[in-house]
Amino acid sequence: MKAAGPIAVTGAAGLLGRAVVAELLGAGQEVLGLDRVPTATVAGRYRERLLDLLDRAGVERALEDCVTLVHLAALPSPHAGTPAEVWGVNTTTTGNVLAAAQAAGICRVVLASSQSALGFPYAADIVTPRYLPVDEQHPCEPSDAYSASKLACEILAEAFSRGGSMDTVCLRFPVIWDPARHVEHISRRLGAPLQGAKSLWAYIDVRDAARAVRLAAESEVAGYELLNITSARAFAPEPMHGLVGTWFPDLTDIRVPLDAETAAFDWRKARARLGFTTRYAWYPDRILAVDVHG
Repeated sequence: MKAAGPIAVTGAAGLLGRAVVAELLGAGQEVLGLDRVPTATVAGRYRERLLDLLDRAGVERALEDCVTLVHLAALPSPHAGTPAEVWGVNTTTTGNVLAAAQAAGICRVVLASSQSALGFPYAADIVTPRYLPVDEQHPCEPSDAYSASKLACEILAEAFSRGGSMDTVCLRFPVIWDPARHVEHISRRLGAPLQGAKSLWAYIDVRDAARAVRLAAESEVAGYELLNITSARAFAPEPMHGLVGTWFPDLTDIRVPLDAETAAFDWRKARARLGFTTRYAWYPDRILAVDVHG
């Protein structure tokens, strides 16, 4: 469903932000990009405003004529600053953006969250999930400031939806891969098996991630919704049932049959709520595009 006015995108100059802007423009949407640096996007239905999201009043002014907000901006990992900086920037900017959106009368917010909110990827030691595949109901136990900040932002979004008339969709992404860096991403995953297990062998192509954002922005999902957005297949060096037995030997609660490529980070709710499935499957030697519609 085409939005009735401009869609604001924070973090428009980032990897996902650029892809989301292109996806929205390709769907005929009018887009306002918000970032501290220019996006270099040139299009008739695109305009941008440079601002710092820590400036709440400035954010509210920027959103005055928008009907939908996509919030992507964040410090992207525990290594992007000190724990206090990562926590402070991520939670404060999200709080500012949600408050400004509510004040501006925006009816729908799409917020980029992270698989890290579960507490797996950046834990000091490997953490065994309670069950597989890990869905949106799985308990979250973050142990670092970044992961805790992503969980806190989900809670903020739910609170704003509960307390007003703003519908909010939080999208939990695993690592987002850029097809232009295929060799780098693949070699990094294959060269770090422990991190692959911590991440549940999950990933998402940036083009698929951007399409999920568009579908959430155009959806009629009401209230608050949390959705995992991930590839429908795991990227792993061997069949999933063997990997699960190796890395999670005490895990017995397995709720779907584990074939060779079963995704351990569950994507099925996003398919049911948004009609979203991935179109790009990554392999060591190529990216396979799946020809689907919608």
